[in-house]
Amino acid sequence: MKLHTFLSRVQKPTRYTGGELGAIHKPYTGKQLRIALFFPDVYEVGMSHLGLKILYAIGNALPNVIAERCYSPWHDMEKFLVLENEEIRSLESQTPLSEFDVIAVTLQYEMSYSNIVQMLRLCNLPLYAKDRTAKMPLVIAGGPVCFSAEPVAPFFDLMFIGDAEEAFPEMLEQLLAAKQSGTSLRDPSLQRWMKQHDGYYLPHEFSHTFDTNGSTTITPLDPSYTAVTKAVVTNLNDAPGVESPIIPFMDTIHNRAVVEISRGCTRGCRFCQAGMIYRPVRDRAPENIMQLARCALGNTGLSEVGLMSLSATDYQGIDSLLSDFLREYAPQGVSVSLPSLRAGTLSDELIAEVKKIRKSSFTIAPEAGTQRMRDIINKGISEEDMLETAHRVFSAGWKGMKLYFMIGLPFETEQDVLGIADLSIKIRHIANQYGRNNRVTVSVSCFVPKAHTPFQWYPMESVASLQAKQKLLQHKLSSYTIQYKFHNPHVSQLEAAFSRGDRRLAPVLAKAVELGCRFDGWDESFIYARWVEAFAAFGYTIEAFAHREYRRDETLPWDTINARLAKDFLWDEWERAARGAITEDCRLAACSQCGVCEGEIELKLAPWKAVAPAQQLLTAPTADQLSAQPVTTLRIRYQKAGLLRFLGHLETVKAITSGVIRSGLPVAYTQGFNQRVKMSYGDALGLGIESFAEYMDISLIQEINPLEAIEKLNRTLPPGLHVLAARTGKFEKLSATVTTTRYECREFQQRHLDRSRFESPEWKWVRRSNKGIKEVDLRHGFTHESLEPLRFTLEQVSSARPYEIIAYLGNMSIEDACGLGLTKVEMVGAGC
Repeated sequence: MKLHTFLSRVQKPTRYTGGELGAIHKPYTGKQLRIALFFPDVYEVGMSHLGLKILYAIGNALPNVIAERCYSPWHDMEKFLVLENEEIRSLESQTPLSEFDVIAVTLQYEMSYSNIVQMLRLCNLPLYAKDRTAKMPLVIAGGPVCFSAEPVAPFFDLMFIGDAEEAFPEMLEQLLAAKQSGTSLRDPSLQRWMKQHDGYYLPHEFSHTFDTNGSTTITPLDPSYTAVTKAVVTNLNDAPGVESPIIPFMDTIHNRAVVEISRGCTRGCRFCQAGMIYRPVRDRAPENIMQLARCALGNTGLSEVGLMSLSATDYQGIDSLLSDFLREYAPQGVSVSLPSLRAGTLSDELIAEVKKIRKSSFTIAPEAGTQRMRDIINKGISEEDMLETAHRVFSAGWKGMKLYFMIGLPFETEQDVLGIADLSIKIRHIANQYGRNNRVTVSVSCFVPKAHTPFQWYPMESVASLQAKQKLLQHKLSSYTIQYKFHNPHVSQLEAAFSRGDRRLAPVLAKAVELGCRFDGWDESFIYARWVEAFAAFGYTIEAFAHREYRRDETLPWDTINARLAKDFLWDEWERAARGAITEDCRLAACSQCGVCEGEIELKLAPWKAVAPAQQLLTAPTADQLSAQPVTTLRIRYQKAGLLRFLGHLETVKAITSGVIRSGLPVAYTQGFNQRVKMSYGDALGLGIESFAEYMDISLIQEINPLEAIEKLNRTLPPGLHVLAARTGKFEKLSATVTTTRYECREFQQRHLDRSRFESPEWKWVRRSNKGIKEVDLRHGFTHESLEPLRFTLEQVSSARPYEIIAYLGNMSIEDACGLGLTKVEMVGAGC
C-alpha cells in the first residue's frame, strides 16, 4: 500500500504515521506471536488511555511477542481505504490487521461499538466469530464494558473480564506455544485452559434464547463452565505501570504521564458501575508511585503527571504524597493533576498542596442537586461540604469550578432537578465573593442504568422527559452567568440500549454500520435516524431495550459474568435507595457484605516514608542556565524521512524540542516569563515532502564537539528525524543564507509531462486559500535539471511551491501531485 497517497489528503496524517519516540519495533520472523492492540476511537483519544499503554509494554516485554497499535481511522482516511480496497493497518509496521495472530480490542464505551464492527469490515474478516476460520486472527476484547457486552459478544472469540495485568502475559505465552507447535489458536485444548482460570469469557460456550417478551434464557454448553468470575490483581504494586510512554507528535486528549495510585472504590455510589466492578480498593505504595513518575518523566520530558484513581482524595496519605511530589518536581516546572477529587474529603493541607499546581479550574461531581437525591444514590456528600469546598477553592485562587450532575436518576422529582440549579447558583454567588470574573460551569448528563449496580433493574427515563428537565434547568440558569452543558438524550438512550441489551442487538449493530454509523460518541458523527432504521430492520425499537424494567427474578443478559458482587447485595442496595437510606463506606464502618472480598483480599499500604529521588533521566535547567547568555550556535542538518514527512511544522518543532531538552545539550533559553529553548528553524517544509536538507540553529551556553551533539540528539529523536551533520559557530539567519533549493520527484516520468505546458513561456497558476485567489508565475526562479525523473531547483526569490510545479507540469490536481512523492535534496548556502 502506498500510504503516502492517502496521507497527503487527510486532515491529521500523524494519526497514521507511527514512528514516535518510545514506540517498539520488532522484526517479524514468522515465529513470534503478533498481537494488534486496537482502540476503537481516533489516535488522540486512544493514546491517552493508560490500559492500552500497559498492555503494549507487557506484550513487548515478552521476547517472542510483538505488540503493535491501531486506532479507528477518521472518516476521511476510511474513505480512501474503502475506495482503494485497502485494509486497516498497525502503526509500527504498517501490517494489515488480518495478518496478526490476535486482534485485541479495548471496550471503554458502548458508543464505540460501531467502530469495532467497521474495523472488522476494514480487515475483510467475517463479523461473527462463528464464521472465522482457524487461520484468521483470534479477536478478543477487554475493558470495563466487557462486564455487559452481550450486544457485541457474537463478534468476539474471547472476552477478558477484570484486571488483565497478571493474566495477559500468561495468555500470550499459551497462545505463543500453540502457534509454535502448529496448533490453532481456537483449539479446544486452549479453551479448556481458559475455562480453568478467572476472567476468560468464551461467548460461544453459552446459548442465549429469548421468549416473546424478550426475556433471556442462558444455557451453558459445558456443565463445568457456567459463569465467568472476574480476575483480580490483589496487590497493585505488582501491577506494572508505564515507565517509558510513547511520545506522540500531535496533541492528544491528555498530554501527560499517568500513574494509577489506587484501583477500586468503596464509597458505594449506586449509579456508578466503575465503583462496583473495580472493587476491592487497592492502593499503590507511595514509593512505587514516585518511581513510576520518575521513569515516565525522565523518559519523555513531559511536564505534568496525572495521579489516576476513582477518587484521588480517598488515597491514604494523599497529602504527604502530593507534598513530596511537589517538593521534588516543582523546581523542574512539573505539575501534578488529580482528575477525581471528592468534595468533603479536601483537607486544608490538601488544598494548600493542590494550590501549588496553579490550575485554572477545579472539578467536583455533586451528581444530584438535593440531599434527598444524594441519599438515594448514596453519594455521601452534603450541600455544606460542597459550599465549603467552593469557599476553599476560590479563596485559594482558583478562577473556575466545574460541576457535574445527572438527571433521570431513580425517584427523581422536579424539585430535585431544580435543586441542581439552586446549588449551582449558590456556588456562583460564592465565586463572585472572590472575583467577578470567576467561572462556574455546570455539565448535566443523562443517567444510564448500568449492569452490576443496584440500579441495573431500573429503566432509563424517556427522552421526552429528559428534554423537559433540560429545558427546566436552562430556564432557571439562564439569568445567571453560569455556563451550562447538556448531553444529548438520544445518545444516552442508545448507550442504555447497548449497556442493558442482549445478543439480539448484534445484527442491529451490523446493519447500522452498513447504514454509515461511525464514531457515535462524537456529536458531529451521531445520526439518530440511522439507528432507528437499523433497529426497525429487525422489528425492534431503541426504546424497548433502553427503557425496559427488569424483574428481580429475571435472568439478566449479563448474568454469565460474576463481578464478585452478591446479587442480593445489589438488590438490597436498590431497596435502600427506594427508602433513601445510605450505606456507609466499608473502610470507615461495618462491612456491607457486597461479596467481593470474601475474607481473601485486604487493603494494605505501607506507612508513608519519603523516598530519596532516583537518578534523574531528565535534569531541570538551573537558574544560572536559564539566565546564561549563548556563546555559540549549533547548526544541524537533519532528515525528515519516511512517514514522518507528514508531520506538520508545529508537530516537527514539538518533537525536536522534546528531543533537544532530553539530550542534555547545554542549551540557552529565551528570557522573559515563559522561557523556552532558544532555537530557530528554516522555512516550514511542505506537508508530505521528504527532506535530507532540513536545517535548524540551537543556541548553546558552552562549546560542544559537534560529533558529540549529533550522538546525543540522535539518541532522543525519533528515527525519522535523524541528525545528519552539525557544526558550531556564529551564523547568519538561515533565511538570509539560502540561495536555491533542489528537489527530486522520482515517480514523475515522461508520461506524466504535459509538454505544451512545459514549453509555455509563462506558467500561470491560480492559488486558492482562505484569504482568496492569487495568480502565481511558477516559472520565475525555476530551473529544471531533468524531466525523468523530475529534478529542479527553486531560487529564494521564487514564490512557487514545489508541489504546484509538479501539478502544473503534469496537468493534475495538487492531491494527485502529492501522491507522487517529492524529496528535498539540498539547500544551497545553508552549509553544514
